[in-house]
Amino acid sequence: MIDVRMFTVGPVQENCFVVRQKGSERAVIVDPGDEAERLLNALDALEVKALEAILVTHTHFDHIGAVAPVAKATGAPVYCPELEKQVLQNIMDYVPWPGFGPFESYDADHTGIRGPGGSSGR
Repeated sequence: MIDVRMFTVGPVQENCFVVRQKGSERAVIVDPGDEAERLLNALDALEVKALEAILVTHTHFDHIGAVAPVAKATGAPVYCPELEKQVLQNIMDYVPWPGFGPFESYDADHTGIRGPGGSSGR
């Protein structure tokens, strides 16, 4: 049985999901848009010992704001659609001004981006 937990995060109330087999200590997280500390605490509360991957459906700011800190804290690789890879690798090129939203200290070195997929690349 699959255990899916939804967390509504950030200023635009984006939905993030933690997915695992019921009772498993391994999980994936989908679209960690904001509130990295809250999400990391939730993983601890769910007794997740290994975050296997961070999955990004697309690179709108509300879906990726907590990617870098969650990846750094857990060592989890980040997967996104191939068309989104350039945006995620160079996110600061797409931020309207320094300190915008969750991107004050975005560190792309901790993304480990890979994986194909389908997206409009926006």
